[in-house]
Amino acid sequence: MAWTLKIIHFSLNSNGDATLVITEDSDSKEYRTLLIDGGRQKEWGDGLRAALVEALDGKKLNSIVVTHYDDDHVGGVIAMISDFEGGGFENITKETRLYDQGDPRIVQGFVNKRKRGELPEPGGTPRFGAYSYDKMFRYGELSESIDRVTKKVLIECGEIPLATKALGYEEADWLVGKEILWDRGDPKKLPPPGAPQMVVVAANAWILEDKEVIYCASSVLKSGENNDRSIGLLLTFGNFRYFIGGDLESPQEDLIGHFIKGVDVLRTSHHGSNKSSSQGFLDEVAPNVAIVSCGWGVKTEKNTLPPSPETIVNLCGTPSIDKVIFTNNP
Repeated sequence: MAWTLKIIHFSLNSNGDATLVITEDSDSKEYRTLLIDGGRQKEWGDGLRAALVEALDGKKLNSIVVTHYDDDHVGGVIAMISDFEGGGFENITKETRLYDQGDPRIVQGFVNKRKRGELPEPGGTPRFGAYSYDKMFRYGELSESIDRVTKKVLIECGEIPLATKALGYEEADWLVGKEILWDRGDPKKLPPPGAPQMVVVAANAWILEDKEVIYCASSVLKSGENNDRSIGLLLTFGNFRYFIGGDLESPQEDLIGHFIKGVDVLRTSHHGSNKSSSQGFLDEVAPNVAIVSCGWGVKTEKNTLPPSPETIVNLCGTPSIDKVIFTNNP
């Protein structure tokens, strides 16, 4: 077998993410495809749909990963699944496997109670942005039309009740350590020898560290943001290593830095925000190439355009980096 690997970072108008992984055996023509995030909902009709169809070149999407439920990551996936249900997009099927953070219903219950004033704003309990979960509920309903692998994963930390587990629900760390590029729902079907593999190294503030799964309690309790719960992925192919982590921020990145060190390509987290890509993390991971997913003019709530000057300085100050690529550079 002679496997090839292609990674495509789509250029989007907004500060969103959409990345396609394609691997194919040039002899047997066996392939696997995986889309990581889909930008904002508007991006789908504004060019992402056409670009994805062209890149797939007749192939089906085997898997989709939604790293977290922010609109600039899940919106385009909502549009894509809706398009599929309406018969307008034929590159996914009912067998397409969908991975995400899981079910936030417990979290939403806390958000609703807090809105009604039934819960105080506690200093040590994570905060959750309701806007992300509103998007997720709409997306969750749509995603039932394909194989949503994580529909019974609870994103809250801690051990779940036995009664809940009896209903088939899994704990928040369920994805961490799993290989998902070749996951076909049967653990006996292993990846072909020599083929690329993709392992989940972070999810819901749980991380893979030296083959053990640990919870980043202090970091989440400190910031409590949805970004901290992003899914992080390590793609390996022979000696080639590639990391992509949605909007993971420094508390998680700094902890997994030594585990993923030696990557050839780093997709910088959170669009090059100054909340990610610390100098310590970059020095430890030591990438040769850094890719910054940034758009054409959608400003943040602080009226700034990612990437941040701090991150650019950090990238330029990392001796291992030979090239920095911005997805908004035509």
